[in-house]
Amino acid sequence: MRFIEKEKNPMSIQPFTIATPQATLDDLQERLARTIWPDEAEGVDWNYGTPLGYLKELVNYWQHSYDWRAQEAKLNQFAQFRAEVDGQNIHFIHVRGKGPNPTPLLLIHGWPDSFYRFHKIIPLLTDPGRTLPTYRELERDASWWSFRRA
Repeated sequence: MRFIEKEKNPMSIQPFTIATPQATLDDLQERLARTIWPDEAEGVDWNYGTPLGYLKELVNYWQHSYDWRAQEAKLNQFAQFRAEVDGQNIHFIHVRGKGPNPTPLLLIHGWPDSFYRFHKIIPLLTDPGRTLPTYRELERDASWWSFRRA
């Protein structure tokens, strides 16, 4: 069997930080405030869609309690990058193990989801003080579309 070597194409890896413009958050707040609520038939449940009362509570939470900047800071605690691989833009985080010879480990999540799913296990996998082997972690964000280049 003969393998054809693929043409070498240098990959450009760019650091990435989530930085949602304040104008985008302001626009969301304005649109939520302008919501025109539909009427709802009595006694309906989730079989007919999201119950109106539940949806109103959720929108109220988004408007008055949810802190996007705090969530953005939590997401930005990891070193994030973007790169193009075989014509596809990807977003990923890279966390180096703290031990002398960490084993590379690739974690991939499904869609719809986020790399943040792994935020609690990353320290466990990269801390040499644990009894488990340590890893150098590269986590590809399968929801790359959310941070792709425009």
